[in-house]
Amino acid sequence: MRTLAITLLAAAASAVQIQDIEFMMYIAKYQRSYETVEEYTWRKMQFLAKDAQYKALNKLLKTSTVGHNEFSDWTPEEFEKILGYKQHTRKSALRPKILSTNSVAYTVNWVTAGAVTPVKNQGACGSCWSFSATGAMEGAHFLASGNLLSLSEQQLVACSYPNGDLGCMGGLMDNAFTYAEGTPMLTEA
Repeated sequence: MRTLAITLLAAAASAVQIQDIEFMMYIAKYQRSYETVEEYTWRKMQFLAKDAQYKALNKLLKTSTVGHNEFSDWTPEEFEKILGYKQHTRKSALRPKILSTNSVAYTVNWVTAGAVTPVKNQGACGSCWSFSATGAMEGAHFLASGNLLSLSEQQLVACSYPNGDLGCMGGLMDNAFTYAEGTPMLTEA
């Protein structure tokens, strides 16, 4: 019984050391710094909570993985506050078409197929809608032409106001698509 207790204690200490190392690697990678020991501890707890979620989710996922980014030590409220996202009401008349799946492959890795641009970062701008829209348009263009273009999210953020988008304050993919139907899209370059 004593040997079991010592083994369990050693395993727990080892797990804590691994968590400490993972958090320190995160701090180094994203050049994070904290003013106090209390803040360090708080941020570490945020990171470890997300780490546990990511590890559990990755066990369930079959075709993709999730992982950390520079916001892994933030709370959801902090993330929402910095982005300033404002929810919009859908006004689009677009309706999805139901397509036959008889000739569709069970799985497709679009990254290895060459249909996906590298990961992009919207920074502190609530423009996820523009990244979603350009990603969809990039993929559709690739499927139609075999050529992968990296389209400009900035064009949508700066120019699609007349279609109902609010730049860094939020927007809708549907509005971005409407904008792109009437305006040639520029590449990210």
